[in-house]
Amino acid sequence: KPQMWIMKITPDESSKTKKIFDGLFLGENPKNLIGWDGEEEGNFQRFMDHWQSMKNGDVVVVMEGLSKSVGAVIITSEPFEGKGNSIDWFRYRRQAKLIKAFDPPLEHKISTNRDRVLEESGNNAKKIIEEVWEKIKDDYQDISKELPTMEYIDKISPVLKSFRQIILSGPPGTSKTYLAKRIAANLLGVKLPEVNKEEKGEKNEFDKLNYYSLKNKNMNDGAWVLVQFHPSYNYEDFIRGIKIETPAGASQPEYKTENQIFVKMADEASEQWKDWNKNQKEDQFDIDDKCAKFIIIVDEINRANLPSVLGELIYSLEYRGSKVRTPYAIDNNDQINVPPNLYIIGTMNTADRSLGHIDYAVRRRFVFENILPDRNIIEKYYDQNNNEIKNEALKLFDEVSKLFESDGCLAQDFYADDVRVGHTYFLAKGIEELHNKFAYQVYPLLREYYKDGILVSKEKVINLRINGHDINISEPMKAESIKEILNKV
Repeated sequence: KPQMWIMKITPDESSKTKKIFDGLFLGENPKNLIGWDGEEEGNFQRFMDHWQSMKNGDVVVVMEGLSKSVGAVIITSEPFEGKGNSIDWFRYRRQAKLIKAFDPPLEHKISTNRDRVLEESGNNAKKIIEEVWEKIKDDYQDISKELPTMEYIDKISPVLKSFRQIILSGPPGTSKTYLAKRIAANLLGVKLPEVNKEEKGEKNEFDKLNYYSLKNKNMNDGAWVLVQFHPSYNYEDFIRGIKIETPAGASQPEYKTENQIFVKMADEASEQWKDWNKNQKEDQFDIDDKCAKFIIIVDEINRANLPSVLGELIYSLEYRGSKVRTPYAIDNNDQINVPPNLYIIGTMNTADRSLGHIDYAVRRRFVFENILPDRNIIEKYYDQNNNEIKNEALKLFDEVSKLFESDGCLAQDFYADDVRVGHTYFLAKGIEELHNKFAYQVYPLLREYYKDGILVSKEKVINLRINGHDINISEPMKAESIKEILNKV
């Protein structure tokens, strides 16, 4: 159980608490804030000490009056000051994420005192916190594991909504595809644990919105699809092209022009945008949450020749709503349109120089966000009962990271952020899995870096010093020998 607190956001007007809480954490544009105004005669410093003692990951139970809970939130930022409107009028603020809202409010048979901010002390406060914890603990476990991802989503989603196409770039193992799918889920209003289920092959809400699950069905709630580019992928695979097929019993093949996944998604998005736009006073390209959204995730976007794959869409991606002509016509119509509610999320490996270069014309149409190796994700991945695994993972991550530091072994014409080894290689359920990942994934990657001239050394020998022994990067070592070193105390 995390550290938990009790807070009253409207101590003088408890009848408004539920409405204000819903405005802060529910609805189309939640503030995701919690706070207080500081107008506490004689108690200011005590409340401020509690407020500043809260840590990221702590849980706050929001009370209506003295004996009702309206919900619980998890703290996601350090304290800061600001000024808002009738919903978030308070001065002292922290970002927070909703764990659970109680509708109707959860009634307790006991009451708290009138303090604005309460720590988990005193019998009544402890009992109320225990009652709330029993109601929220499963939701908390799901949300707490996703906190680093949620922080990225909060950062990237507003950028994607503004520019509509983004590329998540970074070295191997930095969760780019993992993050892209969760950004898509967030845009579609799907909870992140549903994406976890989709990746495990379990029944889930995210897969229900996959384009191929919805094919020939109603798409009023939007849709998503994942496409992986490769060197032979072309315009005819992604936009529109001619399909050759020989019908049963026919002696000659037939040539038929067909839309591919991009245009299929664009057409569905256009229909939904037109329906939404009917209720607007004029054509609106700044859509709100009521307009269905369509997301195309392009994995490994730079593995294909991007200018060739996109063709004339390079223009249409920038000038949304402007029709462009294609080399192929369907029913005498050779135009396609990219509506404002179609989004593209690409992922790009920055370590492999053999992959396609993204030219400046294409690059200008996309926003680039670097997704880098993050030590904090490794720390947060392991709970307090897994300190042994966590310490081992952090030790291996730190030793590998030293190779890419300024006094390490990185070749001068490479940037460390483009080639560092990502954090996902160090996330495991046990020591054996962690060591297997290192021996069979991390070490071979470092060997490739050495052979490709990314890692160099004047002494012609590159070693990782682990448990008092050297793991040689310059000369190949067997996985069994590496694991033997890793298992030494």
